Amino acid sequence: MATKPEEEYARMRKRIDIADSSHPEGKDSGKEEGYILPEEAEYIKEWLDAKDKDNISTPDPDNNQLEKQTLNTYGDNVRLVAKRLDVSLIEADTDKINQYMDTLMDNLSKSTVQLYQCSLVSFYRYHTDLAVDPEKIVILKDEPTKVDEQDIFNRSDIESMRNVIPNDRDRAIFELALNTGQRIRALQSLRVKDVKPQEGVFYLNNDVTGLKGADKQSRKRPLLGARKACLDWLQKHPTSDKPESAFITHLPKYEERYGDKFGEPLSAQHINRRLKMIGEEAEINKPTNVHNFRHSFVTIAKRDYNLDDSTIKFIIGHAKDSSVMESTYSHLTADDHISKAEVGAGIKEKEESSTLTPEICPTCYKNLDPGDKACSGCGEIFTPDAQAAKNKMSNDVYESKGEAEGEEESALDQMKDLLNENPELINELTDNQ
Repeated sequence: MATKPEEEYARMRKRIDIADSSHPEGKDSGKEEGYILPEEAEYIKEWLDAKDKDNISTPDPDNNQLEKQTLNTYGDNVRLVAKRLDVSLIEADTDKINQYMDTLMDNLSKSTVQLYQCSLVSFYRYHTDLAVDPEKIVILKDEPTKVDEQDIFNRSDIESMRNVIPNDRDRAIFELALNTGQRIRALQSLRVKDVKPQEGVFYLNNDVTGLKGADKQSRKRPLLGARKACLDWLQKHPTSDKPESAFITHLPKYEERYGDKFGEPLSAQHINRRLKMIGEEAEINKPTNVHNFRHSFVTIAKRDYNLDDSTIKFIIGHAKDSSVMESTYSHLTADDHISKAEVGAGIKEKEESSTLTPEICPTCYKNLDPGDKACSGCGEIFTPDAQAAKNKMSNDVYESKGEAEGEEESALDQMKDLLNENPELINELTDNQ
Protein backbone atom coordinates (compact mmCIF):
# COMPACT_ATOMS: atom_id res chain seq x y z
CA MET A 1 0.00 0.00 0.00
CA ALA A 2 1.41 3.40 -0.96
CA THR A 3 2.42 5.60 1.99
CA LYS A 4 -0.14 8.34 2.58
CA PRO A 5 0.78 11.90 3.64
CA GLU A 6 -0.90 11.24 7.01
CA GLU A 7 1.43 8.27 7.62
CA GLU A 8 4.51 10.27 6.61
CA TYR A 9 3.42 13.07 8.94
CA ALA A 10 2.99 10.64 11.84
CA ARG A 11 6.50 9.28 11.25
CA MET A 12 7.93 12.80 11.27
CA ARG A 13 6.20 13.51 14.61
CA LYS A 14 7.66 10.30 15.98
CA ARG A 15 11.17 11.38 14.93
CA ILE A 16 10.71 14.60 16.92
CA ASP A 17 9.66 12.57 19.99
CA ILE A 18 12.67 10.27 19.59
CA ALA A 19 15.07 13.21 19.29
CA ASP A 20 13.52 14.77 22.39
CA SER A 21 13.63 11.63 24.56
CA SER A 22 17.18 10.76 23.47
CA HIS A 23 18.68 14.04 24.69
CA PRO A 24 21.46 12.94 27.07
CA GLU A 25 20.74 15.02 30.17
CA GLY A 26 17.13 16.19 29.99
CA LYS A 27 15.55 19.60 30.36
CA ASP A 28 18.34 21.35 32.22
CA SER A 29 21.15 20.41 29.86
CA GLY A 30 22.65 22.78 27.35
CA LYS A 31 22.29 22.55 23.59
CA GLU A 32 24.22 19.70 22.02
CA GLU A 33 24.40 19.29 18.24
CA GLY A 34 22.49 16.27 17.01
CA TYR A 35 19.80 16.52 19.68
CA ILE A 36 16.62 18.49 20.20
CA LEU A 37 16.00 19.98 23.63
CA PRO A 38 12.72 18.86 25.22
CA GLU A 39 11.50 22.47 25.33
CA GLU A 40 12.38 22.87 21.64
CA ALA A 41 10.39 19.76 20.81
CA GLU A 42 7.35 21.16 22.62
CA TYR A 43 7.57 24.40 20.62
CA ILE A 44 7.80 22.46 17.35
CA LYS A 45 4.87 20.18 18.22
CA GLU A 46 2.67 23.10 19.31
CA TRP A 47 3.34 24.85 15.98
CA LEU A 48 2.58 21.65 14.05
CA ASP A 49 -0.68 21.20 15.95
CA ALA A 50 -1.73 24.77 15.15
CA LYS A 51 -0.95 24.34 11.45
CA ASP A 52 -2.65 20.94 11.19
CA LYS A 53 -6.10 21.52 9.71
CA ASP A 54 -7.29 18.24 11.25
CA ASN A 55 -6.38 19.42 14.76
CA ILE A 56 -8.89 21.82 16.33
CA SER A 57 -7.44 21.78 19.86
CA THR A 58 -4.64 24.26 19.05
CA PRO A 59 -5.87 27.34 17.17
CA ASP A 60 -3.73 29.10 14.59
CA PRO A 61 -3.97 32.91 14.97
CA ASP A 62 -3.23 33.35 11.26
CA ASN A 63 -5.84 30.74 10.31
CA ASN A 64 -3.34 29.41 7.78
CA GLN A 65 -3.37 25.65 8.14
CA LEU A 66 -1.33 23.42 5.85
CA GLU A 67 -1.91 20.17 3.99
CA LYS A 68 -0.32 17.11 5.58
CA GLN A 69 2.35 16.77 2.90
CA THR A 70 3.46 20.40 3.26
CA LEU A 71 3.28 20.16 7.04
CA ASN A 72 5.43 17.04 6.94
CA THR A 73 8.06 18.83 4.84
CA TYR A 74 8.02 21.96 7.02
CA GLY A 75 8.11 19.97 10.25
CA ASP A 76 11.00 17.80 9.12
CA ASN A 77 12.97 20.86 7.99
CA VAL A 78 12.51 22.60 11.36
CA ARG A 79 13.40 19.35 13.15
CA LEU A 80 16.66 19.08 11.20
CA VAL A 81 17.57 22.72 11.86
CA ALA A 82 16.91 22.18 15.58
CA LYS A 83 19.24 19.16 15.56
CA ARG A 84 22.06 20.88 13.68
CA LEU A 85 21.98 24.45 14.98
CA ASP A 86 24.51 25.16 17.76
CA VAL A 87 21.88 27.06 19.76
CA SER A 88 18.27 26.14 20.35
CA LEU A 89 15.49 27.50 18.16
CA ILE A 90 14.18 29.21 21.29
CA GLU A 91 17.42 31.10 21.95
CA ALA A 92 18.37 31.86 18.33
CA ASP A 93 18.10 35.34 16.87
CA THR A 94 17.45 36.40 13.28
CA ASP A 95 21.13 36.78 12.42
CA LYS A 96 21.91 33.29 13.69
CA ILE A 97 19.15 31.79 11.51
CA ASN A 98 20.26 33.69 8.38
CA GLN A 99 23.90 32.75 8.97
CA TYR A 100 22.97 29.09 9.27
CA MET A 101 20.96 29.29 6.04
CA ASP A 102 24.08 30.68 4.32
CA THR A 103 26.05 27.60 5.37
CA LEU A 104 23.42 25.33 3.80
CA MET A 105 24.08 26.91 0.40
CA ASP A 106 27.44 25.11 0.31
CA ASN A 107 25.86 21.65 0.17
CA LEU A 108 22.20 22.02 -0.79
CA SER A 109 20.38 23.25 -3.87
CA LYS A 110 18.79 26.68 -3.88
CA SER A 111 15.28 25.23 -3.94
CA THR A 112 16.03 23.04 -0.89
CA VAL A 113 17.37 26.01 1.08
CA GLN A 114 14.26 27.98 0.13
CA LEU A 115 12.14 25.22 1.69
CA TYR A 116 14.13 25.45 4.92
CA GLN A 117 13.68 29.22 4.96
CA CYS A 118 9.92 29.03 4.36
CA SER A 119 9.59 26.38 7.08
CA LEU A 120 11.35 28.59 9.62
CA VAL A 121 9.29 31.63 8.64
CA SER A 122 6.13 29.65 9.37
CA PHE A 123 7.53 28.42 12.70
CA TYR A 124 8.55 31.88 13.91
CA ARG A 125 5.40 33.58 12.67
CA TYR A 126 3.48 31.34 15.02
CA HIS A 127 5.87 31.72 17.97
CA THR A 128 5.81 35.51 18.24
CA ASP A 129 7.34 35.34 21.73
CA LEU A 130 10.74 34.30 20.35
CA ALA A 131 13.58 36.60 19.31
CA VAL A 132 13.63 35.75 15.61
CA ASP A 133 11.77 38.20 13.35
CA PRO A 134 10.21 35.98 10.66
CA GLU A 135 9.90 38.91 8.26
CA LYS A 136 13.68 39.34 8.33
CA ILE A 137 14.53 35.74 7.54
CA VAL A 138 16.08 36.04 4.10
CA ILE A 139 14.33 33.90 1.50
CA LEU A 140 16.26 33.30 -1.70
CA LYS A 141 14.48 34.79 -4.67
CA ASP A 142 13.40 32.67 -7.58
CA GLU A 143 14.95 33.38 -10.93
CA PRO A 144 13.57 31.92 -14.15
CA THR A 145 15.03 28.42 -14.37
CA LYS A 146 16.69 27.71 -17.67
CA VAL A 147 17.99 24.38 -18.82
CA ASP A 148 21.71 24.03 -19.42
CA GLU A 149 21.81 22.31 -22.79
CA GLN A 150 25.16 20.75 -21.85
CA ASP A 151 23.31 18.68 -19.23
CA ILE A 152 20.88 17.10 -21.71
CA PHE A 153 21.46 13.39 -22.31
CA ASN A 154 22.55 12.34 -25.79
CA ARG A 155 22.18 8.93 -27.44
CA SER A 156 25.56 7.75 -26.13
CA ASP A 157 24.71 8.77 -22.55
CA ILE A 158 21.39 6.94 -22.69
CA GLU A 159 22.85 3.72 -24.11
CA SER A 160 25.71 3.76 -21.58
CA MET A 161 23.22 4.02 -18.73
CA ARG A 162 20.93 1.37 -20.17
CA ASN A 163 23.86 -1.04 -20.30
CA VAL A 164 24.57 -0.86 -16.55
CA ILE A 165 21.05 -1.02 -15.07
CA PRO A 166 21.14 -3.90 -12.55
CA ASN A 167 17.50 -4.99 -12.25
CA ASP A 168 14.01 -4.67 -13.74
CA ARG A 169 12.78 -2.28 -11.04
CA ASP A 170 15.57 0.21 -11.74
CA ARG A 171 15.07 -0.20 -15.49
CA ALA A 172 11.41 0.75 -15.07
CA ILE A 173 12.45 3.83 -13.05
CA PHE A 174 15.01 4.81 -15.69
CA GLU A 175 12.75 4.36 -18.71
CA LEU A 176 9.79 6.09 -17.04
CA ALA A 177 11.95 9.09 -16.16
CA LEU A 178 13.48 9.18 -19.65
CA ASN A 179 10.36 8.59 -21.74
CA THR A 180 7.58 10.36 -19.83
CA GLY A 181 9.13 13.53 -18.41
CA GLN A 182 7.16 13.22 -15.17
CA ARG A 183 8.04 14.88 -11.87
CA ILE A 184 9.43 12.65 -9.17
CA ARG A 185 6.23 12.82 -7.09
CA ALA A 186 4.20 11.56 -10.05
CA LEU A 187 6.52 8.56 -10.49
CA GLN A 188 6.82 7.86 -6.78
CA SER A 189 3.05 7.79 -6.27
CA LEU A 190 2.19 5.42 -9.13
CA ARG A 191 0.29 2.33 -8.02
CA VAL A 192 0.25 -1.09 -9.66
CA LYS A 193 -3.24 -0.40 -10.98
CA ASP A 194 -2.11 2.90 -12.55
CA VAL A 195 0.37 1.33 -14.99
CA LYS A 196 -1.10 -0.38 -18.05
CA PRO A 197 1.76 -1.56 -20.29
CA GLN A 198 -0.53 -3.69 -22.45
CA GLU A 199 -2.39 -0.50 -23.36
CA GLY A 200 0.81 1.59 -23.54
CA VAL A 201 -0.40 4.10 -20.95
CA PHE A 202 -0.28 4.99 -17.27
CA TYR A 203 -2.55 7.08 -15.08
CA LEU A 204 -1.39 9.76 -12.64
CA ASN A 205 -2.44 8.97 -9.08
CA ASN A 206 -4.75 11.85 -8.19
CA ASP A 207 -5.31 10.47 -4.70
CA VAL A 208 -2.04 12.09 -3.60
CA THR A 209 -0.95 15.69 -3.25
CA GLY A 210 2.17 17.19 -4.79
CA LEU A 211 1.38 16.66 -8.49
CA LYS A 212 1.34 20.45 -9.02
CA GLY A 213 -1.78 20.27 -11.16
CA ALA A 214 -0.37 17.73 -13.62
CA ASP A 215 -3.56 15.68 -13.34
CA LYS A 216 -5.99 18.52 -14.04
CA GLN A 217 -6.23 18.03 -17.81
CA SER A 218 -6.25 14.24 -17.69
CA ARG A 219 -4.70 11.47 -15.63
CA LYS A 220 -3.85 9.41 -18.72
CA ARG A 221 -0.32 9.59 -20.17
CA PRO A 222 1.58 7.55 -22.80
CA LEU A 223 4.30 5.16 -21.65
CA LEU A 224 6.10 5.50 -25.00
CA GLY A 225 9.50 3.78 -24.77
CA ALA A 226 8.94 2.77 -21.13
CA ARG A 227 6.23 0.24 -22.00
CA LYS A 228 8.40 -2.90 -22.13
CA ALA A 229 10.38 -2.01 -18.99
CA CYS A 230 7.14 -1.49 -17.06
CA LEU A 231 5.75 -4.78 -18.37
CA ASP A 232 8.89 -6.66 -17.28
CA TRP A 233 8.85 -5.10 -13.81
CA LEU A 234 5.16 -5.84 -13.30
CA GLN A 235 5.83 -9.51 -14.05
CA LYS A 236 8.39 -9.59 -11.20
CA HIS A 237 6.72 -7.04 -8.93
CA PRO A 238 6.43 -8.50 -5.39
CA THR A 239 2.86 -7.21 -4.88
CA SER A 240 1.50 -7.18 -8.43
CA ASP A 241 -1.63 -8.88 -7.08
CA LYS A 242 -2.39 -5.81 -4.94
CA PRO A 243 -3.64 -3.00 -7.21
CA GLU A 244 -3.25 -0.28 -4.56
CA SER A 245 0.40 -1.08 -3.81
CA ALA A 246 3.20 1.16 -5.06
CA PHE A 247 4.50 0.44 -8.56
CA ILE A 248 8.02 1.58 -7.65
CA THR A 249 8.67 -0.38 -4.48
CA HIS A 250 11.44 -2.23 -2.67
CA LEU A 251 13.21 -5.21 -4.18
CA PRO A 252 12.51 -8.59 -2.56
CA LYS A 253 16.03 -9.02 -1.17
CA TYR A 254 15.81 -5.72 0.71
CA GLU A 255 12.43 -6.29 2.36
CA GLU A 256 13.83 -6.45 5.89
CA ARG A 257 16.36 -3.65 5.46
CA TYR A 258 15.39 -0.53 7.44
CA GLY A 259 11.92 -2.01 7.87
CA ASP A 260 11.13 -1.72 4.16
CA LYS A 261 8.09 -3.65 3.02
CA PHE A 262 6.85 -4.83 -0.34
CA GLY A 263 4.28 -2.50 -1.79
CA GLU A 264 5.49 0.63 -0.01
CA PRO A 265 6.82 3.36 -2.31
CA LEU A 266 10.46 4.30 -2.54
CA SER A 267 11.17 7.77 -1.20
CA ALA A 268 12.07 10.53 -3.66
CA GLN A 269 15.62 10.44 -2.32
CA HIS A 270 15.81 6.67 -2.87
CA ILE A 271 14.65 6.99 -6.48
CA ASN A 272 17.23 9.70 -7.19
CA ARG A 273 19.94 7.60 -5.52
CA ARG A 274 19.17 4.69 -7.85
CA LEU A 275 19.45 6.97 -10.89
CA LYS A 276 22.65 8.50 -9.52
CA MET A 277 24.14 5.03 -9.10
CA ILE A 278 23.29 4.21 -12.72
CA GLY A 279 24.89 7.47 -13.89
CA GLU A 280 28.05 6.88 -11.86
CA GLU A 281 28.38 3.29 -13.08
CA ALA A 282 28.04 4.52 -16.68
CA GLU A 283 30.52 7.37 -16.00
CA ILE A 284 28.03 10.07 -17.01
CA ASN A 285 29.25 13.54 -16.02
CA LYS A 286 25.80 15.10 -16.03
CA PRO A 287 23.08 15.33 -13.37
CA THR A 288 21.15 12.06 -13.27
CA ASN A 289 18.29 13.07 -11.00
CA VAL A 290 14.66 12.82 -12.14
CA HIS A 291 14.58 16.57 -12.80
CA ASN A 292 17.32 16.34 -15.43
CA PHE A 293 15.58 13.36 -17.04
CA ARG A 294 12.50 15.60 -17.29
CA HIS A 295 14.52 18.37 -18.95
CA SER A 296 16.10 15.85 -21.32
CA PHE A 297 12.72 14.42 -22.31
CA VAL A 298 11.31 17.84 -23.20
CA THR A 299 14.43 18.86 -25.11
CA ILE A 300 14.59 15.59 -27.05
CA ALA A 301 10.85 15.59 -27.81
CA LYS A 302 10.99 19.12 -29.20
CA ARG A 303 14.42 19.16 -30.82
CA ASP A 304 14.68 15.62 -32.19
CA TYR A 305 11.04 14.69 -32.79
CA ASN A 306 9.46 18.09 -33.42
CA LEU A 307 6.52 17.54 -31.07
CA ASP A 308 4.38 20.64 -30.79
CA ASP A 309 4.46 22.63 -27.56
CA SER A 310 0.89 21.80 -26.55
CA THR A 311 1.56 18.05 -26.74
CA ILE A 312 4.74 18.36 -24.70
CA LYS A 313 3.02 20.50 -22.07
CA PHE A 314 0.21 17.96 -21.80
CA ILE A 315 2.62 15.05 -21.33
CA ILE A 316 4.71 16.75 -18.63
CA GLY A 317 1.70 18.22 -16.84
CA HIS A 318 1.74 21.94 -17.66
CA ALA A 319 -1.38 23.95 -18.45
CA LYS A 320 -2.04 24.98 -22.05
CA ASP A 321 -1.26 28.62 -21.27
CA SER A 322 1.98 27.79 -19.44
CA SER A 323 5.05 29.71 -20.60
CA VAL A 324 7.42 26.88 -19.68
CA MET A 325 8.56 26.33 -23.27
CA GLU A 326 9.47 30.00 -23.70
CA SER A 327 11.19 30.34 -20.30
CA THR A 328 12.72 27.08 -19.07
CA TYR A 329 13.34 25.68 -22.56
CA SER A 330 14.28 28.87 -24.39
CA HIS A 331 17.50 27.19 -25.57
CA LEU A 332 15.41 25.08 -27.95
CA THR A 333 14.37 28.04 -30.09
CA ALA A 334 17.95 29.16 -30.65
CA ASP A 335 19.18 25.62 -31.28
CA ASP A 336 16.39 25.00 -33.79
CA HIS A 337 17.20 28.12 -35.80
CA ILE A 338 20.93 27.41 -35.76
CA SER A 339 20.47 23.77 -36.79
CA LYS A 340 18.10 24.63 -39.64
CA ALA A 341 20.47 27.31 -40.88
CA GLU A 342 23.44 24.94 -40.84
CA VAL A 343 21.51 22.23 -42.70
CA GLY A 344 20.27 24.78 -45.23
CA ALA A 345 23.78 26.09 -45.82
CA GLY A 346 25.16 22.60 -46.31
CA ILE A 347 27.39 22.92 -43.25
CA LYS A 348 25.96 19.75 -41.77
CA GLU A 349 23.56 17.00 -42.76
CA LYS A 350 20.19 16.50 -41.13
CA GLU A 351 20.40 14.14 -38.16
CA GLU A 352 18.89 10.75 -38.93
CA SER A 353 19.53 9.09 -35.57
CA SER A 354 16.83 8.76 -32.92
CA THR A 355 18.02 9.71 -29.43
CA LEU A 356 15.59 7.47 -27.53
CA THR A 357 15.85 4.37 -29.76
CA PRO A 358 17.83 1.55 -28.08
CA GLU A 359 20.44 -0.48 -29.94
CA ILE A 360 18.41 -3.68 -29.47
CA CYS A 361 14.64 -4.01 -29.25
CA PRO A 362 13.77 -4.95 -25.63
CA THR A 363 10.75 -6.97 -26.81
CA CYS A 364 12.03 -9.15 -29.68
CA TYR A 365 15.78 -8.46 -29.41
CA LYS A 366 16.08 -7.34 -33.03
CA ASN A 367 19.05 -5.08 -33.79
CA LEU A 368 17.80 -1.57 -34.49
CA ASP A 369 19.10 1.16 -36.73
CA PRO A 370 19.75 4.52 -35.00
CA GLY A 371 16.96 6.17 -36.98
CA ASP A 372 14.25 3.61 -36.18
CA LYS A 373 11.20 5.07 -34.48
CA ALA A 374 9.64 1.65 -33.93
CA CYS A 375 10.82 -1.95 -34.22
CA SER A 376 10.14 -3.40 -37.66
CA GLY A 377 10.00 -6.86 -36.11
CA CYS A 378 7.40 -6.48 -33.37
CA GLY A 379 6.13 -2.90 -33.62
CA GLU A 380 7.48 -1.74 -30.23
CA ILE A 381 7.33 2.07 -30.13
CA PHE A 382 10.41 4.06 -29.06
CA THR A 383 9.82 7.68 -30.00
CA PRO A 384 7.12 10.25 -29.25
CA ASP A 385 6.52 11.07 -32.90
CA ALA A 386 6.08 7.40 -33.83
CA GLN A 387 3.46 7.07 -31.12
CA ALA A 388 1.71 10.21 -32.36
CA ALA A 389 1.79 8.89 -35.91
CA LYS A 390 0.37 5.54 -34.85
CA ASN A 391 -2.44 7.21 -32.90
CA LYS A 392 -3.18 9.58 -35.75
CA MET A 393 -3.30 6.78 -38.29
CA SER A 394 -5.57 4.70 -36.08
CA ASN A 395 -7.92 7.63 -35.47
CA ASP A 396 -7.97 8.55 -39.15
CA VAL A 397 -8.86 5.00 -40.06
CA TYR A 398 -11.78 4.84 -37.64
CA GLU A 399 -13.06 8.33 -38.44
CA SER A 400 -12.95 7.62 -42.14
CA LYS A 401 -14.61 4.25 -41.66
CA GLY A 402 -17.67 5.93 -40.19
CA GLU A 403 -18.29 7.61 -43.55
CA ALA A 404 -17.24 4.75 -45.78
CA GLU A 405 -19.43 2.17 -47.44
CA GLY A 406 -19.00 -1.00 -49.48
CA GLU A 407 -15.65 -1.38 -51.20
CA GLU A 408 -14.32 1.76 -49.51
CA GLU A 409 -15.04 0.33 -46.04
CA SER A 410 -13.35 -2.91 -47.02
CA ALA A 411 -10.29 -0.99 -48.19
CA LEU A 412 -10.05 0.83 -44.86
CA ASP A 413 -10.26 -2.47 -43.01
CA GLN A 414 -7.45 -3.78 -45.18
CA MET A 415 -5.39 -0.66 -44.40
CA LYS A 416 -5.84 -1.22 -40.66
CA ASP A 417 -4.87 -4.89 -41.03
CA LEU A 418 -1.85 -3.90 -43.11
CA LEU A 419 -0.59 -1.58 -40.37
CA ASN A 420 -1.09 -4.23 -37.71
CA GLU A 421 0.70 -6.90 -39.74
CA ASN A 422 3.51 -4.65 -41.01
CA PRO A 423 4.64 -2.39 -38.15
CA GLU A 424 7.69 -1.34 -40.16
CA LEU A 425 5.34 0.92 -42.15
CA ILE A 426 5.14 3.18 -39.10
CA ASN A 427 8.73 4.33 -39.74
CA GLU A 428 8.04 5.13 -43.38
CA LEU A 429 4.73 6.89 -42.75
CA THR A 430 6.16 8.91 -39.86
CA ASP A 431 9.12 10.07 -41.94
CA ASN A 432 6.73 11.42 -44.56
CA GLN A 433 4.81 13.62 -42.13
